[in-house]
Amino acid sequence: MREAGPLTFVDFPKLTGALVDNGRFVVLTTDELAGPFKAAEWPALSSYDVQSWKPETLGETLYNYWD
Repeated sequence: MREAGPLTFVDFPKLTGALVDNGRFVVLTTDELAGPFKAAEWPALSSYDVQSWKPETLGETLYNYWD
C-alpha cells in the first residue's frame, strides 16, 4: 500500500477573505483542521470510515485519502 504521508494545511488570507465575503462558504483555519476530530459535531460523516480509519484530526477526517 502506498503511504501518502501526513496532510499539510496552509492559511491563505486572500482566498479566505474572498470565500468568506461570498457568504456561501465556511473556511476552516489550519488550527481548526489540526485540532481533534469530534464525531458528534460531524454527524453526516460515515461512522464506518471513522471507526475503520480512526482519524485523529478534523483535517484528516474531512480531507481523507483512505477511500
